Amino acid sequence: MRKVLFLFLILFFLFCSQPLKDKKIRAVSLSPAVTEIIFALNCEDYLVGNTIYCDYPEKAKRIYKVGDMVNPSLEKIIKLKPTIVFLTYPLQKNIDEKLRSLNIKTFNSSPQSLKEMFEEIIKIGGIFNKKEQAEKLVDSLKEELNKIKKLKNRLKVYIEINANPPITIGKNSFLNDLLEFINLENIFADKNLPYPTVKQEEIILKNPDYIILLHPESKAKDIASRLGYEKIKAVKLGKIIDNLDPDYFLRNSPRVIEGIKILRELLNEE
Repeated sequence: MRKVLFLFLILFFLFCSQPLKDKKIRAVSLSPAVTEIIFALNCEDYLVGNTIYCDYPEKAKRIYKVGDMVNPSLEKIIKLKPTIVFLTYPLQKNIDEKLRSLNIKTFNSSPQSLKEMFEEIIKIGGIFNKKEQAEKLVDSLKEELNKIKKLKNRLKVYIEINANPPITIGKNSFLNDLLEFINLENIFADKNLPYPTVKQEEIILKNPDYIILLHPESKAKDIASRLGYEKIKAVKLGKIIDNLDPDYFLRNSPRVIEGIKILRELLNEE
């Protein structure tokens, strides 16, 4: 009898001491960027819900949808019985507070630089017990990043993510750090807000070398026809880029490395 009891205790402690990987993780992602990271880590089997904007890779579209990013359904999230919900501040601060009040674990994803994105990938890997795989992914991304040729001459650039009113990026945005990496100067890096609204007069006065449109509302021809824009160097020289996929730049996911490559190739400067 004692031997049986002893064997039972051994098996009990062995079972209870198993790492989290043997327990079922049920993740809900309210961030398209985090959804992409989860897939990049081959952890999609743990993903039970995401938003209607989580559309990459293709398989992400088939995950159960809990709503949009601004107003996800708390009821749908709870119904999925998640062990963790990935979200982003400040956009989803309210939903985070509601989830925490229900004792549902959350992870705030808000990297403001490439360094922070790499650190976050490793943290997310750790949550899924894939830290080693996450570290390998980060190493490969850094390797690809270091292959990108930086501009010899520092150029000024205006990034537009909304046309009316004009919304751009400030110094505390993730994209600002990407521009710095290839030696592009964000003309609104003096703004503290990540995504400030600016005046047309400010854009004209700052006279960027390049204008990059990251929204579908305007094309190069529309920019050229704006009142006063004929004075801007980028308009005079036809250096307006309007054919980029915003998701490569506005989602802090592994795809941003490909985005930087694409942008660098489009720049005709050495």
